[in-house]
Amino acid sequence: MDFSADDINQITSDIWTSTLGLNAQPVDKASEASSKERSLIGCIQIMGDWEGAVTLYCSEGLANMATASMFDMALEEVTDEELHDTLGELTNMTAGNIKTLLPGDCRISLPSVAEGIDYKVSIPGGKVTFQQSFECEGHPLLITILERA
Repeated sequence: MDFSADDINQITSDIWTSTLGLNAQPVDKASEASSKERSLIGCIQIMGDWEGAVTLYCSEGLANMATASMFDMALEEVTDEELHDTLGELTNMTAGNIKTLLPGDCRISLPSVAEGIDYKVSIPGGKVTFQQSFECEGHPLLITILERA
């Protein structure tokens, strides 16, 4: 399945602007978070006539801004639980919109969220079919779509 950059850019922009009031702009390659900086990644599995996964990676700074916006709170009030809830919901909304682009009948899993410093996430059996970098409020944001190989 080929994904249109325009479709993914529009989905991402709509979610981040309408839900959070934050501006996510596609870039050739977003600056990556330092391996010494905490970051988060959300993952949703897609099962059915098409199988794969959608991941959403962002820096802790961006996740904090998104959480503060989503819960209408100050940055210093954000807890890890709210941070995970926010990234899980943003990943869910992204994957749900991507699912509408897929042929046939598909369903999505509950979101998983990993966070830390200098970690690696692997989705065995998945082949990257689309990846787009964004900059949002000076922070990196990366959307990746993997298809079962």
